Amino acid sequence: MANLEMADIDVENGSYKDFVFGIGGADVQQYQIQLAHTTNIPFEYEIYRAKSVSEAEKSEAVVYVSDEENKTFYYKIDGNKISGHYLNQQGSEILANSTLHEKSYDSYGNVQKNAEALYWQSDGLSVNDAENPFCDYFIIRVKWNENVQNNKETDMVYLTVQRK
Repeated sequence: MANLEMADIDVENGSYKDFVFGIGGADVQQYQIQLAHTTNIPFEYEIYRAKSVSEAEKSEAVVYVSDEENKTFYYKIDGNKISGHYLNQQGSEILANSTLHEKSYDSYGNVQKNAEALYWQSDGLSVNDAENPFCDYFIIRVKWNENVQNNKETDMVYLTVQRK
């Protein structure tokens, strides 16, 4: 995975925005997706497997433009959201508890509550692409409610992958 540009989210237009990302590697049968994010904006994140569709099927598809190949690709959600869980969520709130504080900030204690990252981890995922090296595609859906406005703060979002 490289950089994923998640800019231009207009919360006054709809209730979510989808972004495509890929995971690739070699000699891997299973992996886990890890998501870490701050909570300045009360976004919710869901991750789905994605499948490539043709240009003729592009309605409702997420568009991905490859800078390297100067090509446009279209992806749709393929199935239910992938399962996983937050490792440090404070009850049902979209806030982190202190269990993983030292992973981000060591012993520093003067951290604003929304700057404390929430860590989410998927259950084990099997490689979909039968090729070696493989490339599996996913859609991350960023959701919001009517209380979120376009004069928003900045959040940090990290996606990582761990071989299982």
